[in-house]
Amino acid sequence: MAALGGHFSNLEIDSEDICALLLQTEECQALTIHLNYLDRIYRREIMIVCDDVTIKSDLASGIIRVCDAEEKFVMHRDETFRSEHRVAMNEGSDLCTVNEALQTDLLIRAAGKAAQKKIWGSR
Repeated sequence: MAALGGHFSNLEIDSEDICALLLQTEECQALTIHLNYLDRIYRREIMIVCDDVTIKSDLASGIIRVCDAEEKFVMHRDETFRSEHRVAMNEGSDLCTVNEALQTDLLIRAAGKAAQKKIWGSR
């Protein structure tokens, strides 16, 4: 794993304002995750690129593209957060397993260590 992140701005928050991860999993040879609180243009995107399909979900614009096909959907800006909270309050069945939660925690901790050690290929 390679990670770059930290609190680089004057935002008054108690967390990183930028974090970029580059990692490899058994299921995916190259995986990138990017979190950026500094953008002045609202973006929330998920992009999946596989051998036979590319999927891009633009949550800000309400558009999902699968290869050349495009479909619009209604997504209110805060609804994903509300949905996550409802699920967390046991109002849904899509909670992650304890093992999935522990694996996510391990990933976050490893990213923090990699960013702290500047494991990114810096000179």
